[in-house]
Order: sequence, then C-alpha cells, then structure tokens
Amino acid sequence: MGEHGEQVPVARIDFGARPGGENRPQEAFSALFMIKRQLARYRITTPRFDFAAITYLHKLGFDIAHRVPELFPRRETGIALDLADAVMTLPVLRVGQQLFQLVNSRMDEVFTRRRMQRRMPQEDAEQILTLVPEPDLLHELPRLFAKDLNDAAEEHARIVLLFDTHEAFFGEAIGDADSLIHADKLMRDEWLRCLLSHLDLGAGIVAILAGRTRPPWSTTPVFPIPERRLDVTEGVYRRD
Repeated sequence: MGEHGEQVPVARIDFGARPGGENRPQEAFSALFMIKRQLARYRITTPRFDFAAITYLHKLGFDIAHRVPELFPRRETGIALDLADAVMTLPVLRVGQQLFQLVNSRMDEVFTRRRMQRRMPQEDAEQILTLVPEPDLLHELPRLFAKDLNDAAEEHARIVLLFDTHEAFFGEAIGDADSLIHADKLMRDEWLRCLLSHLDLGAGIVAILAGRTRPPWSTTPVFPIPERRLDVTEGVYRRD
C-alpha cells in the first residue's frame, strides 16, 4: 500500500472451504465468528454480537467457559468470560424491567472494569434477552453484527468483507441453483443477505462477493437485495 498507506481492515470467507471445528463458513453463527476473529486484528469489536452470542449459548445450555476460548479472539477472551459470568447469573428465561436493570448494572461493571469505550446499548440488551435462542435470537445475529460494524466504520475509512465461492451454498452437485426447491434455496444464504442488508455501505463498508452464478437475491421475499444494488464489474459482484 505504499510507505504512507493506511491499513484497511479486511475479512474473507470462502464458503467452499471444508468445515472444521469452529470454522463452518456456511453457518451463520460460525461464519460471523470467523469474520469477527479476522477483524479483531484491527481492534474492531462487536459488543452487541458478543452479548447475543453468549446469551444464545447460555440459553441452549452450552459450556460457555469451554466455548469462549474457541470462538473469541485471544485478546477478547477475558472480556467475553466476564460477560459470560454476568449473563450466567441472570434468570435469562424471565424478562421484565427488574431483569433489564440488573443487566445494565452487570454490564456497567464489566465495561468499567475493562475500561472499554464501546458498550452495548441497553435497548439491544433488552431485545436480546426477550428472544428465544432458536430460531429468533439466531436469526438476529447477522443484524446485530452489522450494527456493530456500522459503529466501527466511524473509526475506519474502509472495512472490506470478501465472500468467495457463493455457489457452494447450493452444493457442488447442483449446477443450477434454480433446480433447488424454492424455499430451500432461499434459506441457505438468508443470514448472508441479512448481514448485507443491514450494513451501512455509505459509511465506507465494502462487501465483495465471488461466485459462478449471479445471486438470485432480488426475488427473495426475506432480505431481498435489488439488482440496482449489485455492481457487476468484470465478473465481480459488489454490493454498493
């Protein structure tokens, strides 16, 4: 980039890569963490997504202390475990104003102790706690992740997201995605469309998608992306 160039935060996912461990590029929960770990190198944090992911794991009964080191970047593990400690002592299956006030107090303690400048808004915490883990909270993760990136864009002129081998969502044996049952086709990359639909691309976030076929996103009833929003340049699809 030259001697005086500024490093641009970038994350890349290859949807055709072989799944392994916590790296499952076609699954929303795992894929978002894959992006998060790459952007963490540029000190980009995702407080809404972190709280939602920990709440999701807790409500499903996962061993959070075991999962956090596998999912979170090393420099964020301590903060994530503090959040987990705060969440695990909450009666998350109940909602109400007292619970929300308790959450706010616990979050204040964590963020003050860790001297973090960015914290999660209370309204987001309240919404997250009211959702059942599957499917509602799981479906919200891409939107919450996008909101965190929109906030991070205030501190970075560019944030680049690279998505490769989009056709892998439909399987190597499927030459034409249109041959899939319509509902199945729409669900396979719904989380990706949700993420892209909620990114503030005008703030400097650039999303580039590579695939063998043009994504049929304009006709999807959930999180459609109009053709006018797809910039096709020499075989490269980029969301403007």
